[in-house]
Amino acid sequence: MPPDTLVIRVDGGTHIGMGHVMRCLSLVAELVRRSPMEVRFLMRQFQAGVRRVEAQGYVVETIPAEADAPEEVACLRTLLDVRQVEGLITDLRTLTPGLVEEAQAHGVVCATIDEWGNRAICSDLLVNGTIVPAWHAYTFDGQVRACIGPRYALVDPQFAEWHRRPRVPHDGPPRLLIALGGDDPFCLTTKAMRALEPCPQRLDVTVVIGPAFVNDDEIVRAASASRHRYTVHRNASNMAELMAHTDVAFSGGGLTALELACTGTPGVILCEVPHQLETAAVLEQHGAALNLGFGMAVPDTQLLQTTCELLEDEARRRRMSDAGKRLLDGQGCVWVARVILEAIEARGNRDEPRAVRVPVRR
Repeated sequence: MPPDTLVIRVDGGTHIGMGHVMRCLSLVAELVRRSPMEVRFLMRQFQAGVRRVEAQGYVVETIPAEADAPEEVACLRTLLDVRQVEGLITDLRTLTPGLVEEAQAHGVVCATIDEWGNRAICSDLLVNGTIVPAWHAYTFDGQVRACIGPRYALVDPQFAEWHRRPRVPHDGPPRLLIALGGDDPFCLTTKAMRALEPCPQRLDVTVVIGPAFVNDDEIVRAASASRHRYTVHRNASNMAELMAHTDVAFSGGGLTALELACTGTPGVILCEVPHQLETAAVLEQHGAALNLGFGMAVPDTQLLQTTCELLEDEARRRRMSDAGKRLLDGQGCVWVARVILEAIEARGNRDEPRAVRVPVRR
């Protein structure tokens, strides 16, 4: 029988974003660091997401992109039948019916990563690291251990390191970061670049191109033609460091916005999809970011004015930095990995095929 295996069921791509994939990669890195095991990702055949996971050295078992729920469950069943699977982690916008039940029937510890709440959970573990209180309501089928709130936000452990470091003033022109996450379906990166062009100050701007971007060449051309100084990164592995050395950053309202808060980087949020509006609103309520609403609807002149005013107000940026660090500490992967491994170990110490669930913990 092959060695103990952890299965990660997640998807990512140009049309659905990369946040789910990125946080799963962060969590898996912490799990493997603590307890070496074989990891296999089970993903629909969306090219950007699969390539990103494979680039990290993990094996990906693919599901046809248009597979229905029974086909998806059958793909999982095949894995469960041929490997000694100890844990299943799911991170999906909509959890496939029957997926968790199939794994539990094989005696597998199941952890569900969720964002929006307000639904029933039958997994052994629930992880919801969002900062929006309205998304924290659940009904539980049985006893579930629940890890809910920003303490459990699944950001890469590198952000915890930079969270602890004080931000250091710098000489020279203002430093800006444009980081819309793993994908940029509405081309907000080039929109921000265009809006910044008339800024009277000469700017030092870093742009990060994510793995699911489709307009890389346009971004590079705009950077080359600009009067400002641009540095363009593709799939940057040192995002926390880039953020920590930035005066103001532009992001969407997803995972990147939480990473900015963790590093104490004042953020200007350009939302891409409706649910990001709520995350952006909470960040603004805490004083950690400015919420400009849907990025496509923001006039270039407003974006430029907001940026210039923030660059001129060092005291406000300092308050935003402190507020972000109070909200998020970057330790979510550490806490969640510990809980998952405790559950797997408890299962291994029992003879019955399914673990005895522990009481709900909020």
